[in-house]
Amino acid sequence: MEDAMTVSDSGYTLQVYRDEYAENPREWDNVGKMVCWHRRYNLGDKHDYDSPQDFYESEEYKNALVILPVYLYDHSGITVSNSDFGDRWDSGQIGYFRDRRKSAGRIRQRNNRTAERADPRTPYIRNGNV
Repeated sequence: MEDAMTVSDSGYTLQVYRDEYAENPREWDNVGKMVCWHRRYNLGDKHDYDSPQDFYESEEYKNALVILPVYLYDHSGITVSNSDFGDRWDSGQIGYFRDRRKSAGRIRQRNNRTAERADPRTPYIRNGNV
C-alpha cells in the first residue's frame, strides 16, 4: 500500500493511508433509518416501500417521533442533507430519515443540523465510496 499523504513536523512523521476496506458506518452507528428512492443510486437502509406514498401510509411512518426529509445534491459527486440545497437542476428530495425510538431525543437536538450529523455516512457518500 502506498502513502496517500506524509507530513513531517518537529521530529514527528504522520503517514495517512487510504483504507482499502472501509466499513459503511450505517452498519454499526446510526440513530435512525433512511428510507430513500432514487432511480440511479441505492441509498439509505433497506425497505419494502415501493413509493413515498406507501411509506406515508405505513405504521412505521405513523409511529415515528421524528421524520426529517433527505435531500440529494448530485453534481460531480453526491452529497445528502436534511436541508434543501436550493438547486432545482441537480438536487431534490429523495426520501426521509426516521428515528429509532431510543435515539429520538438525540435527533430532536440535531434537527437543525445537516443529515451528516444524523447520518455519519455522508462523508463516505461524498467521497464516492458508495
